[in-house]
Amino acid sequence: EKEPPMKNGKWIAAGLASAIGALAGVAAVRTYQKFTGEMAAVTRKLLADSQVVNTPCGPVEYSVRGEGNPLLVVHGTGAGYDQGLLLNQYSGGSFMGIAMSRFGYLRTPLPEFASPANQADAHAALLDALEIPKAAVIGVSGGGPSSIQFAIRHPDRCSSLVLLSAISQRFPSQDIGPIEVYQWLLKYEFTGWLLVHPLRPLLLAFVGISPGVWINMSPFEKAWVIRFIRGLLPLKIRRAGTLNDCRQFMEMAPLPFDLIKSPSMVIHAADDPLVPIAHGHLSASSIPKARLVELPQGGHLLVGHHQMVTRFIKKFLEEHAN
Repeated sequence: EKEPPMKNGKWIAAGLASAIGALAGVAAVRTYQKFTGEMAAVTRKLLADSQVVNTPCGPVEYSVRGEGNPLLVVHGTGAGYDQGLLLNQYSGGSFMGIAMSRFGYLRTPLPEFASPANQADAHAALLDALEIPKAAVIGVSGGGPSSIQFAIRHPDRCSSLVLLSAISQRFPSQDIGPIEVYQWLLKYEFTGWLLVHPLRPLLLAFVGISPGVWINMSPFEKAWVIRFIRGLLPLKIRRAGTLNDCRQFMEMAPLPFDLIKSPSMVIHAADDPLVPIAHGHLSASSIPKARLVELPQGGHLLVGHHQMVTRFIKKFLEEHAN
């Protein structure tokens, strides 16, 4: 005797649901395997592309690219020496780019006292270890405070200073904003990886790019932004430095900008949602004879202006080379 059509339909639906569930499970396992494989590959590359040197300020991870006058590239929050290598492009390829991992990032440990001032001393200690008497400095975003402190505390070591979308004053806790998102992602790195494959609006906001700006970006710039964001992974080996940055930025005392003797240039976008333009205005108005390049738009990553920014920085660094 045949089963009623309704009962057959239920069996079919149950079978389909079971099959879909099994396929979803297989897809989830494969996705997670892809995640773990990619993170392992990225970690191996990070280890292969850098060195660690012992200094009086503790071990410092670094990597050097190119030849010419030395340029210290100080990365932002959530990153490491690999971001410094990426941002070294702003020198136009005519300098010896020295990218380090700041306190708590990658293979540079977090010391007990990890203030921007102590980090600036570690910058100088790295130059000592490399037998470099003097260098130009580019401080990016969260790398701004230690770059400024380097110019203040080691004026004879800083040939010129460039601040890109750089923090220059205390961040009220309510203005930390996307850092809270980052702290959540630090707990769930797999989720963060999923947000990058493909790139999700949440991570665009995290690096200061609105959906409207993203739509109008060129394919080259989109590829650069994706590379920048993927350079924040793996999150767990950048966690200590990121959380320390948050603490330091909320406790920063006013900086003695008037002590800076190095030629300085400040580049900042008026629509930067992560580090407000007020930080750029403060640096430019407080550092003696500093030059301000204020872009009307471009967000935190200065999108749409990379070629122009590279020309400005390259010319400025060449004018004040050792």
